[in-house]
Amino acid sequence: MTPGAGTDRAESPVRPGGAPRRSEVSAGWLAFLLNVPTLAGLVLVLAYPICFAGYLSFHEVSIRHLRAGEFPFAGLANFSRLFQDDVFWLSLRHTVVFVVASVALEVVIGLAVALTISDERVWLSRVTRVLILIPWAVPPVVNGLLWSFIVNAQYGYLNRALHKLGLITDYVNWLGHPRLAMAAVIVAYVWRTTPFNILLYHAAIQGIPAQIYEAAAVDGASSWQSLWRLTLPILRPVIAVTLILRRRVMRADVTPSPCPLPHWGRGKSHARRT
Repeated sequence: MTPGAGTDRAESPVRPGGAPRRSEVSAGWLAFLLNVPTLAGLVLVLAYPICFAGYLSFHEVSIRHLRAGEFPFAGLANFSRLFQDDVFWLSLRHTVVFVVASVALEVVIGLAVALTISDERVWLSRVTRVLILIPWAVPPVVNGLLWSFIVNAQYGYLNRALHKLGLITDYVNWLGHPRLAMAAVIVAYVWRTTPFNILLYHAAIQGIPAQIYEAAAVDGASSWQSLWRLTLPILRPVIAVTLILRRRVMRADVTPSPCPLPHWGRGKSHARRT
């Protein structure tokens, strides 16, 4: 073997499509196989009930039909009765108001608190950061009971505080008022769920390199411009993830919170789709 031949063999590039490509394919198949149990669980838990509910929506369903196991075809009759029901449209409107208001407050308050505790100029002890997460650790039923003591019309702490400050003369029935009931429930829900957003936003902000803000400061960018041009665009994927997660979790934990609140659910002013 001549020295030139050995040099050519050592410097020959790796042929494309060789072992690295086969390892990538095997890794992809491994990832797919590992996700099969999760996908199967999602199909059984989510896809099948949704498809079966869609099937039942076009058929007559009653206790007699459930016992017989036969569901006569009804066509669009169920949808016709649904769209003619005033309570359905009222509950749909309340649901939209609740979701939009609560999610918007979660994002705005969560970002504000996360930016505050992430600022090096703001001193916050570890105990304070732990206290911020306590509302998120409170179970939904306990959260409802806690706020029932706060907004109770007869002995609530909120009425007592406002009365001593001279802001109200008579106690307000927060949960019995057509307009204030929804606001009270939104506040109780946002108080519990906002720490979840704070935790994710704070972790994402800590991962932003400081060199980016230093370069922006050198270019003459103000703090407000850095927020809108750097921080928010970088946090956009995290905000999208929190919106998706909050929408899924909302189905599970939004209903227990208002249940312990007195007078909640009485009358059409509290109608809400679940």
